Amino acid sequence: MTPGIGPMSNRVHGDIISQKSEKKNQIKILENAYPPNIKQLNHTKSLNLIVLSRAAVNFTLKQLNVYPFIDQLEKSRYGMDEVLYSTLNSNLPDFPGGFTLDCLKYQNKIANSMGRYVIWRTYGKQTNRCMSDYLRHDVCVYGVEDLPHIGRAILHFYLNKMMPSFDYGAIFCWLSTLAARRLSREIDINEKYYQQLPHVRYNNLKYSNQLHNSNVSNEEHPFKC
Repeated sequence: MTPGIGPMSNRVHGDIISQKSEKKNQIKILENAYPPNIKQLNHTKSLNLIVLSRAAVNFTLKQLNVYPFIDQLEKSRYGMDEVLYSTLNSNLPDFPGGFTLDCLKYQNKIANSMGRYVIWRTYGKQTNRCMSDYLRHDVCVYGVEDLPHIGRAILHFYLNKMMPSFDYGAIFCWLSTLAARRLSREIDINEKYYQQLPHVRYNNLKYSNQLHNSNVSNEEHPFKC
């Protein structure tokens, strides 16, 4: 799975576009050409926690030289650690498990991450009910009161967040639940939930050759988010 894509920020122009070098098959940060049809990278923002396939990790380590890009991001004032992989994920057609810019560019939609489950408080409103009624930096800190809802309905990979100083019992109970799940052979997986995720639908279409190359498309042929 790959990171979700949040609001687009500024664009990155020619000096950070990548091209393979002749030495060690790495990628240099030059003006033209990897991939040939991309002339600029559009910054997108996600989370500093991501979930990558092994293929995506190998692609990053063996095919890309991201250090010049990282150096540039480090000079930014906001969200440096939340921009790198989201930008690679949404701009490079060959990125394993990658996504598309169509949702942002043509439909003004955000493809939410499914890597971690967070209850936010934004402008006084919560994205879901924080049963513990304790928030830190506008993020719910889960207590034992939240576990029944999380155990029944939440299908993300990680929870954010729990704190032993607030409710150690919640951590102990949740770890016990995960251990029991691991040992149980009677686990129902809601496959339909994952099959309908935009990231999954996009890659299913891509690898079955049913997808127009969205990164060179126009607003007449966007991927339907």
